[in-house]
Amino acid sequence: MKLTFFVSVILELGVGLFVLFQVRKRPRAAWIFIALGIMFTAVLSLEVTHKLHTSNLLLNFGPLGISILWLFGVVSIIKMVKVHKDSLVRLRSLQEIDQAILSSFSNNGVMNVVLDKLNKTLAPDAIGLFTIKKDGRTLKLLKAQNLEPDFSQSIIKEERFLKSILERRRPLVLDDFARRGYNMPAQYKVCLAAPIITKGGVPAGILTLYSNRTLTYTKDDIQFVNGVSRQIGIALDREKFIRRIEELNFESVLALVQAIETRDSYTKGHSLQVANLAFQVGRELEFSERELELMKYAGLLHDIGKIAVPEVILQKPGILTEAEWKVIKGHPEKSSQIIEPLAQLQQIRPWIRHHHERWDGQGYPAGLKGNAIPLQARVLSVCDTYSAMVSDRPYRKRLSKFEAKKELQRVAGTQLDPTVVNVFLQL
Repeated sequence: MKLTFFVSVILELGVGLFVLFQVRKRPRAAWIFIALGIMFTAVLSLEVTHKLHTSNLLLNFGPLGISILWLFGVVSIIKMVKVHKDSLVRLRSLQEIDQAILSSFSNNGVMNVVLDKLNKTLAPDAIGLFTIKKDGRTLKLLKAQNLEPDFSQSIIKEERFLKSILERRRPLVLDDFARRGYNMPAQYKVCLAAPIITKGGVPAGILTLYSNRTLTYTKDDIQFVNGVSRQIGIALDREKFIRRIEELNFESVLALVQAIETRDSYTKGHSLQVANLAFQVGRELEFSERELELMKYAGLLHDIGKIAVPEVILQKPGILTEAEWKVIKGHPEKSSQIIEPLAQLQQIRPWIRHHHERWDGQGYPAGLKGNAIPLQARVLSVCDTYSAMVSDRPYRKRLSKFEAKKELQRVAGTQLDPTVVNVFLQL
Protein backbone atom coordinates (compact mmCIF):
# COMPACT_ATOMS: atom_id res chain seq x y z
CA MET A 1 0.00 0.00 0.00
CA LYS A 2 2.86 2.34 0.92
CA LEU A 3 4.61 1.54 -2.35
CA THR A 4 1.45 2.29 -4.28
CA PHE A 5 1.05 5.62 -2.50
CA PHE A 6 4.72 6.49 -3.09
CA VAL A 7 4.40 5.67 -6.81
CA SER A 8 1.24 7.74 -7.08
CA VAL A 9 2.94 10.77 -5.48
CA ILE A 10 5.87 10.43 -7.88
CA LEU A 11 3.41 10.24 -10.78
CA GLU A 12 1.53 13.29 -9.53
CA LEU A 13 4.71 15.37 -9.26
CA GLY A 14 5.85 14.13 -12.67
CA VAL A 15 2.52 15.05 -14.23
CA GLY A 16 2.68 18.46 -12.57
CA LEU A 17 6.15 19.20 -13.95
CA PHE A 18 5.15 17.91 -17.37
CA VAL A 19 2.05 20.06 -17.36
CA LEU A 20 4.06 23.13 -16.29
CA PHE A 21 6.60 22.57 -19.07
CA GLN A 22 3.92 22.06 -21.72
CA VAL A 23 1.90 25.07 -20.63
CA ARG A 24 4.93 27.36 -20.81
CA LYS A 25 5.90 25.96 -24.18
CA ARG A 26 2.41 25.63 -25.65
CA PRO A 27 -0.30 27.63 -23.86
CA ARG A 28 -2.96 26.02 -26.03
CA ALA A 29 -2.16 22.69 -24.32
CA ALA A 30 -4.32 23.92 -21.44
CA TRP A 31 -7.42 22.34 -22.95
CA ILE A 32 -5.75 18.91 -22.91
CA PHE A 33 -5.13 19.09 -19.18
CA ILE A 34 -8.61 20.41 -18.52
CA ALA A 35 -9.94 17.41 -20.45
CA LEU A 36 -7.69 15.02 -18.46
CA GLY A 37 -8.89 16.61 -15.23
CA ILE A 38 -12.52 16.03 -16.26
CA MET A 39 -11.74 12.43 -17.23
CA PHE A 40 -9.94 11.62 -13.97
CA THR A 41 -12.73 13.31 -11.99
CA ALA A 42 -15.32 11.14 -13.76
CA VAL A 43 -13.36 7.93 -13.21
CA LEU A 44 -12.71 8.73 -9.55
CA SER A 45 -16.37 9.54 -9.07
CA LEU A 46 -17.36 6.15 -10.49
CA GLU A 47 -14.85 4.35 -8.25
CA VAL A 48 -16.13 6.12 -5.16
CA THR A 49 -19.88 5.97 -5.86
CA HIS A 50 -19.89 2.38 -7.20
CA LYS A 51 -17.16 1.20 -4.86
CA LEU A 52 -15.05 0.05 -7.76
CA HIS A 53 -11.46 -0.81 -6.83
CA THR A 54 -10.16 -1.83 -10.20
CA SER A 55 -7.34 0.72 -9.95
CA ASN A 56 -6.06 1.53 -6.49
CA LEU A 57 -3.25 3.42 -8.20
CA LEU A 58 -5.78 5.70 -9.88
CA LEU A 59 -7.65 6.10 -6.60
CA ASN A 60 -4.44 7.09 -4.80
CA PHE A 61 -3.64 9.47 -7.64
CA GLY A 62 -7.07 10.96 -7.05
CA PRO A 63 -7.58 14.37 -5.38
CA LEU A 64 -4.04 15.72 -5.48
CA GLY A 65 -3.35 14.65 -9.08
CA ILE A 66 -6.67 15.96 -10.33
CA SER A 67 -6.09 19.22 -8.48
CA ILE A 68 -2.73 19.59 -10.21
CA LEU A 69 -4.31 18.99 -13.62
CA TRP A 70 -7.11 21.45 -12.92
CA LEU A 71 -4.74 24.05 -11.45
CA PHE A 72 -2.33 24.03 -14.34
CA GLY A 73 -5.19 23.91 -16.80
CA VAL A 74 -6.71 27.03 -15.29
CA VAL A 75 -3.32 28.78 -15.06
CA SER A 76 -2.56 28.00 -18.68
CA ILE A 77 -5.98 29.29 -19.77
CA ILE A 78 -5.27 32.54 -17.93
CA LYS A 79 -1.97 32.69 -19.76
CA MET A 80 -3.74 32.05 -23.06
CA VAL A 81 -6.09 34.93 -22.34
CA LYS A 82 -3.11 37.20 -21.57
CA VAL A 83 -1.34 36.13 -24.76
CA HIS A 84 -4.55 36.85 -26.69
CA LYS A 85 -4.89 40.29 -25.10
CA ASP A 86 -1.23 41.09 -25.83
CA SER A 87 -1.78 40.06 -29.44
CA LEU A 88 -4.77 42.40 -29.68
CA VAL A 89 -2.71 45.27 -28.21
CA ARG A 90 0.06 44.67 -30.76
CA LEU A 91 -2.43 44.45 -33.63
CA ARG A 92 -4.18 47.63 -32.47
CA SER A 93 -0.83 49.42 -32.21
CA LEU A 94 0.10 48.44 -35.77
CA GLN A 95 -3.30 49.60 -37.02
CA GLU A 96 -2.94 52.98 -35.28
CA ILE A 97 0.51 53.44 -36.80
CA ASP A 98 -1.01 52.64 -40.22
CA GLN A 99 -3.71 55.22 -39.59
CA ALA A 100 -1.08 57.82 -38.62
CA ILE A 101 0.84 57.14 -41.84
CA LEU A 102 -2.31 57.60 -43.91
CA SER A 103 -3.60 60.70 -42.13
CA SER A 104 -0.47 62.67 -41.20
CA PHE A 105 1.37 65.00 -43.57
CA SER A 106 4.35 64.98 -41.21
CA ASN A 107 6.69 62.07 -40.54
CA ASN A 108 7.37 63.69 -37.18
CA GLY A 109 3.75 62.97 -36.22
CA VAL A 110 4.06 59.36 -37.42
CA MET A 111 7.24 58.80 -35.41
CA ASN A 112 5.59 60.21 -32.29
CA VAL A 113 2.83 57.61 -32.69
CA VAL A 114 5.47 54.89 -33.19
CA LEU A 115 7.25 55.83 -29.95
CA ASP A 116 3.94 55.97 -28.07
CA LYS A 117 2.86 52.50 -29.26
CA LEU A 118 6.25 50.93 -28.51
CA ASN A 119 6.10 52.37 -25.00
CA LYS A 120 2.58 51.13 -24.34
CA THR A 121 3.27 47.68 -25.77
CA LEU A 122 6.82 46.81 -24.64
CA ALA A 123 7.67 49.58 -22.12
CA PRO A 124 11.39 49.94 -23.04
CA ASP A 125 13.61 52.26 -20.99
CA ALA A 126 14.83 54.05 -24.12
CA ILE A 127 14.16 54.08 -27.87
CA GLY A 128 16.39 55.21 -30.73
CA LEU A 129 15.29 55.53 -34.34
CA PHE A 130 18.22 56.02 -36.72
CA THR A 131 18.25 56.54 -40.48
CA ILE A 132 21.10 55.95 -42.90
CA LYS A 133 22.80 58.95 -44.45
CA LYS A 134 23.33 59.26 -48.19
CA ASP A 135 26.81 57.71 -47.87
CA GLY A 136 25.10 54.40 -46.99
CA ARG A 137 27.51 53.69 -44.11
CA THR A 138 26.70 56.08 -41.27
CA LEU A 139 23.63 56.84 -39.23
CA LYS A 140 21.85 59.94 -38.04
CA LEU A 141 19.37 60.12 -35.19
CA LEU A 142 15.83 60.70 -36.47
CA LYS A 143 13.88 60.29 -33.23
CA ALA A 144 14.74 59.27 -29.67
CA GLN A 145 13.15 58.88 -26.28
CA ASN A 146 15.14 58.78 -23.01
CA LEU A 147 18.28 57.99 -25.01
CA GLU A 148 21.41 59.70 -23.73
CA PRO A 149 23.14 61.82 -26.43
CA ASP A 150 26.52 60.19 -25.69
CA PHE A 151 25.06 56.73 -26.18
CA SER A 152 23.29 57.65 -29.41
CA GLN A 153 26.55 59.12 -30.73
CA SER A 154 28.38 55.88 -29.90
CA ILE A 155 25.82 53.95 -31.98
CA ILE A 156 26.24 56.37 -34.87
CA LYS A 157 30.04 55.95 -34.76
CA GLU A 158 29.96 52.14 -34.45
CA GLU A 159 29.54 51.15 -38.11
CA ARG A 160 29.83 47.41 -37.35
CA PHE A 161 26.68 47.62 -35.23
CA LEU A 162 24.70 48.96 -38.18
CA LYS A 163 26.27 46.47 -40.57
CA SER A 164 25.53 43.45 -38.36
CA ILE A 165 21.83 44.36 -38.18
CA LEU A 166 21.39 45.18 -41.86
CA GLU A 167 23.22 42.06 -43.02
CA ARG A 168 20.87 39.84 -41.04
CA ARG A 169 17.79 41.60 -42.43
CA ARG A 170 15.91 40.59 -39.28
CA PRO A 171 15.75 41.74 -35.64
CA LEU A 172 18.71 41.12 -33.38
CA VAL A 173 18.71 40.89 -29.56
CA LEU A 174 21.95 42.01 -27.91
CA ASP A 175 22.59 41.43 -24.21
CA ASP A 176 26.22 42.50 -23.97
CA PHE A 177 27.77 45.13 -26.27
CA ALA A 178 31.31 44.66 -24.96
CA ARG A 179 31.26 40.86 -25.36
CA ARG A 180 30.30 41.29 -29.00
CA GLY A 181 33.18 43.70 -29.56
CA TYR A 182 31.13 46.87 -30.02
CA ASN A 183 32.77 50.07 -28.84
CA MET A 184 29.73 51.35 -26.95
CA PRO A 185 29.15 52.11 -23.25
CA ALA A 186 27.53 49.32 -21.23
CA GLN A 187 24.62 51.55 -20.28
CA TYR A 188 21.81 49.13 -21.07
CA LYS A 189 21.56 45.41 -20.38
CA VAL A 190 19.45 44.42 -23.39
CA CYS A 191 18.97 45.92 -26.84
CA LEU A 192 16.45 44.81 -29.44
CA ALA A 193 17.35 46.19 -32.88
CA ALA A 194 15.39 45.79 -36.11
CA PRO A 195 16.38 46.93 -39.61
CA ILE A 196 14.23 49.50 -41.43
CA ILE A 197 13.83 48.45 -45.05
CA THR A 198 12.15 50.61 -47.68
CA LYS A 199 10.60 49.69 -51.02
CA GLY A 200 12.82 47.51 -53.17
CA GLY A 201 14.66 46.10 -50.15
CA VAL A 202 16.77 49.22 -49.66
CA PRO A 203 18.08 49.58 -46.05
CA ALA A 204 16.99 52.92 -44.55
CA GLY A 205 17.99 52.66 -40.89
CA ILE A 206 17.46 50.79 -37.64
CA LEU A 207 14.93 50.83 -34.82
CA THR A 208 16.47 50.12 -31.39
CA LEU A 209 14.87 49.45 -28.01
CA TYR A 210 16.90 49.42 -24.79
CA SER A 211 16.26 48.00 -21.33
CA ASN A 212 18.08 48.64 -18.05
CA ARG A 213 16.95 45.27 -16.72
CA THR A 214 17.63 41.75 -17.91
CA LEU A 215 14.65 40.43 -19.83
CA THR A 216 13.80 37.98 -22.56
CA TYR A 217 11.88 39.20 -25.60
CA THR A 218 9.31 36.69 -26.81
CA LYS A 219 8.89 35.67 -30.41
CA ASP A 220 5.72 37.80 -30.55
CA ASP A 221 7.63 40.82 -29.17
CA ILE A 222 10.29 40.49 -31.86
CA GLN A 223 7.71 40.05 -34.62
CA PHE A 224 5.88 43.16 -33.38
CA VAL A 225 9.05 45.29 -33.45
CA ASN A 226 9.85 43.94 -36.90
CA GLY A 227 6.35 44.92 -38.04
CA VAL A 228 6.80 48.42 -36.64
CA SER A 229 10.15 48.79 -38.42
CA ARG A 230 8.47 47.82 -41.71
CA GLN A 231 5.84 50.50 -41.14
CA ILE A 232 8.58 53.05 -40.48
CA GLY A 233 10.07 52.06 -43.83
CA ILE A 234 6.70 52.71 -45.50
CA ALA A 235 6.50 56.14 -43.82
CA LEU A 236 10.02 57.06 -44.97
CA ASP A 237 9.18 55.93 -48.51
CA ARG A 238 6.05 58.06 -48.50
CA GLU A 239 7.94 61.10 -47.22
CA LYS A 240 10.56 60.69 -49.95
CA PHE A 241 7.82 60.43 -52.59
CA ILE A 242 5.97 63.51 -51.30
CA ARG A 243 9.20 65.46 -51.01
CA ARG A 244 10.09 64.59 -54.61
CA ILE A 245 6.70 65.86 -55.80
CA GLU A 246 7.02 69.01 -53.70
CA GLU A 247 10.53 69.65 -55.00
CA LEU A 248 9.34 69.29 -58.58
CA ASN A 249 6.49 71.70 -57.87
CA PHE A 250 8.78 74.12 -56.05
CA GLU A 251 11.27 74.04 -58.91
CA SER A 252 8.45 74.63 -61.40
CA VAL A 253 7.17 77.59 -59.40
CA LEU A 254 10.70 78.93 -59.00
CA ALA A 255 11.26 78.69 -62.76
CA LEU A 256 8.03 80.58 -63.38
CA VAL A 257 8.91 83.30 -60.87
CA GLN A 258 12.42 83.68 -62.28
CA ALA A 259 10.96 84.06 -65.77
CA ILE A 260 8.68 86.84 -64.51
CA GLU A 261 11.51 88.55 -62.64
CA THR A 262 13.53 88.89 -65.86
CA ARG A 263 11.14 91.76 -66.70
CA ASP A 264 12.71 93.73 -63.87
CA SER A 265 16.45 93.34 -63.35
CA TYR A 266 16.18 95.15 -60.03
CA THR A 267 14.02 92.45 -58.44
CA LYS A 268 15.88 89.42 -59.79
CA GLY A 269 16.28 86.87 -56.99
CA HIS A 270 14.06 88.90 -54.65
CA SER A 271 11.28 86.30 -54.37
CA LEU A 272 13.66 83.41 -53.67
CA GLN A 273 15.39 85.47 -50.99
CA VAL A 274 12.04 86.28 -49.36
CA ALA A 275 11.08 82.59 -49.50
CA ASN A 276 14.29 81.51 -47.75
CA LEU A 277 14.07 84.25 -45.11
CA ALA A 278 10.39 83.54 -44.42
CA PHE A 279 11.15 79.83 -44.00
CA GLN A 280 13.85 80.62 -41.41
CA VAL A 281 11.65 83.03 -39.47
CA GLY A 282 8.75 80.54 -39.57
CA ARG A 283 11.00 77.86 -38.13
CA GLU A 284 11.97 80.16 -35.25
CA LEU A 285 8.27 80.84 -34.65
CA GLU A 286 7.68 77.05 -34.52
CA PHE A 287 5.47 76.80 -37.58
CA SER A 288 4.42 73.25 -38.48
CA GLU A 289 6.31 71.42 -41.23
CA ARG A 290 3.40 71.95 -43.61
CA GLU A 291 3.32 75.70 -42.83
CA LEU A 292 7.07 75.95 -43.40
CA GLU A 293 6.71 74.34 -46.82
CA LEU A 294 3.87 76.71 -47.65
CA MET A 295 5.92 79.71 -46.47
CA LYS A 296 8.46 78.92 -49.17
CA TYR A 297 5.72 78.97 -51.80
CA ALA A 298 4.26 82.16 -50.35
CA GLY A 299 7.67 83.81 -50.49
CA LEU A 300 8.10 82.82 -54.13
CA LEU A 301 4.61 83.88 -55.17
CA HIS A 302 3.99 86.98 -53.06
CA ASP A 303 4.79 89.35 -55.96
CA ILE A 304 3.59 87.21 -58.87
CA GLY A 305 0.74 89.72 -59.36
CA LYS A 306 3.29 92.21 -60.65
CA ILE A 307 3.05 90.34 -63.95
CA ALA A 308 0.01 92.59 -64.53
CA VAL A 309 2.01 95.76 -63.79
CA PRO A 310 3.48 97.51 -66.88
CA GLU A 311 7.29 97.57 -67.05
CA VAL A 312 7.23 101.34 -67.41
CA ILE A 313 5.84 101.53 -63.88
CA LEU A 314 8.08 98.82 -62.43
CA GLN A 315 11.25 100.45 -63.75
CA LYS A 316 10.28 104.11 -63.32
CA PRO A 317 13.18 105.92 -61.64
CA GLY A 318 11.12 108.85 -60.38
CA ILE A 319 8.16 109.30 -58.08
CA LEU A 320 5.02 107.37 -59.07
CA THR A 321 1.81 109.21 -59.87
CA GLU A 322 -1.32 108.45 -57.89
CA ALA A 323 -2.67 106.32 -60.75
CA GLU A 324 0.63 104.40 -61.06
CA TRP A 325 0.76 103.87 -57.32
CA LYS A 326 -2.78 102.46 -57.45
CA VAL A 327 -1.66 99.92 -60.04
CA ILE A 328 1.29 98.88 -57.84
CA LYS A 329 -0.94 98.56 -54.78
CA GLY A 330 -3.16 96.12 -56.68
CA HIS A 331 -0.45 93.45 -57.02
CA PRO A 332 -1.12 91.57 -53.71
CA GLU A 333 -4.73 90.91 -54.73
CA LYS A 334 -3.60 90.00 -58.25
CA SER A 335 -1.12 87.51 -56.75
CA SER A 336 -3.90 85.95 -54.66
CA GLN A 337 -6.15 85.68 -57.71
CA ILE A 338 -3.45 84.07 -59.86
CA ILE A 339 -2.97 81.14 -57.44
CA GLU A 340 -6.71 80.68 -56.80
CA PRO A 341 -6.99 77.63 -59.14
CA LEU A 342 -4.16 75.83 -57.28
CA ALA A 343 -5.95 73.66 -54.71
CA GLN A 344 -2.76 72.80 -52.81
CA LEU A 345 -1.92 76.48 -52.24
CA GLN A 346 -5.28 77.83 -51.05
CA GLN A 347 -3.92 78.27 -47.53
CA ILE A 348 -1.32 80.84 -48.61
CA ARG A 349 -3.74 83.15 -50.46
CA PRO A 350 -4.52 85.37 -47.41
CA TRP A 351 -0.82 85.42 -46.48
CA ILE A 352 0.03 86.83 -49.91
CA ARG A 353 -2.99 89.14 -50.14
CA HIS A 354 -2.16 90.85 -46.83
CA HIS A 355 1.65 90.99 -46.91
CA HIS A 356 1.49 94.79 -47.45
CA GLU A 357 -0.78 95.48 -44.48
CA ARG A 358 0.81 97.56 -41.72
CA TRP A 359 0.90 96.90 -38.00
CA ASP A 360 -0.68 100.34 -37.40
CA GLY A 361 -3.52 99.67 -39.87
CA GLN A 362 -2.30 102.08 -42.57
CA GLY A 363 -1.45 99.38 -45.13
CA TYR A 364 -3.30 97.82 -48.04
CA PRO A 365 -5.44 96.28 -49.49
CA ALA A 366 -7.79 95.86 -46.48
CA GLY A 367 -6.29 98.18 -43.87
CA LEU A 368 -5.96 95.37 -41.32
CA LYS A 369 -4.27 96.22 -38.03
CA GLY A 370 -2.10 94.33 -35.52
CA ASN A 371 -2.97 90.69 -34.88
CA ALA A 372 -5.86 90.91 -37.35
CA ILE A 373 -3.17 90.52 -40.02
CA PRO A 374 -2.33 86.80 -40.52
CA LEU A 375 0.94 85.96 -38.76
CA GLN A 376 2.38 84.47 -41.94
CA ALA A 377 1.59 87.71 -43.81
CA ARG A 378 3.44 89.65 -41.09
CA VAL A 379 6.45 87.37 -41.56
CA LEU A 380 6.37 87.93 -45.32
CA SER A 381 6.12 91.69 -44.75
CA VAL A 382 9.31 91.80 -42.65
CA CYS A 383 11.26 89.57 -45.04
CA ASP A 384 9.96 91.46 -48.10
CA THR A 385 10.88 94.83 -46.57
CA TYR A 386 14.40 93.71 -45.67
CA SER A 387 15.04 92.11 -49.08
CA ALA A 388 13.84 95.27 -50.86
CA MET A 389 16.10 97.50 -48.74
CA VAL A 390 19.28 95.50 -49.42
CA SER A 391 18.62 95.51 -53.19
CA ASP A 392 19.13 98.28 -55.78
CA ARG A 393 15.90 99.84 -57.02
CA PRO A 394 15.30 102.33 -59.89
CA TYR A 395 14.59 105.12 -57.40
CA ARG A 396 17.42 104.46 -54.88
CA LYS A 397 20.60 102.54 -54.12
CA ARG A 398 20.65 99.54 -51.82
CA LEU A 399 21.19 99.88 -48.08
CA SER A 400 23.85 97.97 -46.21
CA LYS A 401 22.68 95.08 -44.03
CA PHE A 402 23.44 97.17 -40.95
CA GLU A 403 21.39 100.08 -42.27
CA ALA A 404 18.52 97.79 -43.25
CA LYS A 405 18.41 96.24 -39.77
CA LYS A 406 18.40 99.70 -38.19
CA GLU A 407 15.46 100.65 -40.41
CA LEU A 408 13.58 97.49 -39.40
CA GLN A 409 14.04 98.45 -35.75
CA ARG A 410 12.79 101.96 -36.48
CA VAL A 411 9.54 100.86 -38.14
CA ALA A 412 8.84 97.98 -35.72
CA GLY A 413 5.54 98.73 -34.02
CA THR A 414 4.27 101.02 -36.78
CA GLN A 415 4.81 99.40 -40.16
CA LEU A 416 5.94 95.97 -39.00
CA ASP A 417 5.05 93.49 -36.24
CA PRO A 418 7.68 94.15 -33.51
CA THR A 419 7.76 90.49 -32.41
CA VAL A 420 8.48 89.24 -35.92
CA VAL A 421 11.13 91.94 -36.40
CA ASN A 422 12.81 90.85 -33.18
CA VAL A 423 12.86 87.20 -34.29
CA PHE A 424 14.20 88.21 -37.71
CA LEU A 425 17.03 90.30 -36.23
CA GLN A 426 18.08 87.41 -33.98
CA LEU A 427 18.57 85.02 -36.89
